[in-house]
Amino acid sequence: MTPSTSLEESLARFDRIIETASVERSHLGVFPAMYRTVTESIRDAVRTGGFFDDDARAEHLTVVFAERYFEAYEAYRRGERIPRCWAVAFEAADLPQRLMILQHLLLGMNAHINFDLGLATVAAASGDLEAVHADFLRVNEILYQVLNRLQGRLGTVSPRLSMLDRLGGPWDERLMYVGIHTCRDLAWQFANRLAESADATIEAEARDSDASCLASLMLRRWCALGVATNLIARVESRDIPAIVDALSRAEVDLDEAEQVVHAELAAGGSVVDSLQVAARYRRPMWTAR
Repeated sequence: MTPSTSLEESLARFDRIIETASVERSHLGVFPAMYRTVTESIRDAVRTGGFFDDDARAEHLTVVFAERYFEAYEAYRRGERIPRCWAVAFEAADLPQRLMILQHLLLGMNAHINFDLGLATVAAASGDLEAVHADFLRVNEILYQVLNRLQGRLGTVSPRLSMLDRLGGPWDERLMYVGIHTCRDLAWQFANRLAESADATIEAEARDSDASCLASLMLRRWCALGVATNLIARVESRDIPAIVDALSRAEVDLDEAEQVVHAELAAGGSVVDSLQVAARYRRPMWTAR
C-alpha cells in the first residue's frame, strides 16, 4: 500500500485495520484502537497550532512513526518476514492462552516504542536530531496522557483490572509513567546511536532482539505474574467492538503537557528528573478523568 503522507491518511488506515479486526473478532484490533486515539490527539494539536515547535515536522514524525506499524502489520498479514518483536505481538492475537487486553496493548507498545520509535525519529529528523527533541517529548507526553485516561475506560471491559486499579491507588499510574518515560528515553538514546552508527542495521537487529526478549517475558505463563494475568483475562470481555470503543476516546490537556515538557527540557530530560517534574506540574495521577 502507498505510504501515508498525512495524519488524515494515517487515521483512515487505522480505521480499516480496526474494522477488519472487529469483523474477524481479532485482538489485532486492540493496539491500533489505542494508537488511533493517540494519533487523533496529535492531529488535533497540529490543527490547533501553538503546541509543537514545528507543526509540519511533528506531523511528519507522527506519520513516519505510524508507517512503521502499518508496514509491519501489512507484511504480517501477507505472511512476510517482519521484525521479531512485531511477530511476537501479532502472533499473540492467535495464542491458545487467553491474554489480558492490557497485554495486547503492551506488546504493541513494546515493539513500536522500543524498536520503531528510534528508527522513525532518525528517518524524520533529516540529519538534525536535536531539532526534533522537544517535539519528540511532546508527542510522547500526549501518548502518556491518552494511556492514563484510557486506563479508567478499560474497566468497562476488564472488571478485575478495574478493581486492581482502585486498590492500587496512584501507584499503577506512577509505574506506567516511569515505564513510558523510560522507554521514551531509551528510544531517544537508540535514535542517537543509529544516527552515529556506521552500520545502522546491526544496531536495529540488536534492538529488535532486546524488544522481542521483553515481549516473550510478557507472555510467560508459569510464574506469579502469568497466573495473575490469566485470572484477570478470564473475566474480560471478548467483544472486540466493545474493547475498541473503550480505547477510542481520550481528552488531552495540552497546557499540562507543555508544562511537563518545558520542565523536563530544563531539568535535562532524565527519567529521575521526569518523576520530579511530574510531582511538581501534574494533577494527581489518581484523579479521575
